[in-house]
Amino acid sequence: VQCLLPIDLSLGLAIGLEDGRLALYDLAEMQIIHIATPEQAIAPIVKLSYLEPLDDPRHCLYIWAMHENGDSLSAVLHTLIYEKRLAEKDGFYYFEVS
Repeated sequence: VQCLLPIDLSLGLAIGLEDGRLALYDLAEMQIIHIATPEQAIAPIVKLSYLEPLDDPRHCLYIWAMHENGDSLSAVLHTLIYEKRLAEKDGFYYFEVS
């Protein structure tokens, strides 16, 4: 594990691995839900960040993964699309997969 990113909107965790893979972990179910493997050999993930696009009609999040190999830095954009967006009483909401 190279870096961690809690994703409050999905009750999950994004995990950047040293071999360049991105693992998505569901904290509610305590299991890995997806592993994104790069098509070609890529540097370790050193930083993760996510963004929720407010004007996108889909229920989605974007995760940026920054890869660094000592000589260069690159970014890969991952899109997570959820089935539901559930509102809570206090005005907050979260994403859920059925």
